[in-house]
Amino acid sequence: MSKQHQVLIVEDESSMQILLRHLLRRSGYIVTLASNGLEAKEILGKQRFDLICSDVMMSGIDGIQLCIPACIEIAKFYPCQVL
Repeated sequence: MSKQHQVLIVEDESSMQILLRHLLRRSGYIVTLASNGLEAKEILGKQRFDLICSDVMMSGIDGIQLCIPACIEIAKFYPCQVL
């Protein structure tokens, strides 16, 4: 049995959260949602993900402020790219 990959979606618009969650779950991914960068940072402190899909423009901690430090941490274990 193949591993189900964990994806963190960081998106402040609920309609986009719902759409991305639906598409990814339908493709076999396990999806966790965060509504903003601060919430995502808390989740990332407790759980590892295979992919972080983040909105860039959010209030508070934006997608870049979130993903650069996360990528540095992840790169200790896995290859990491910010697109």
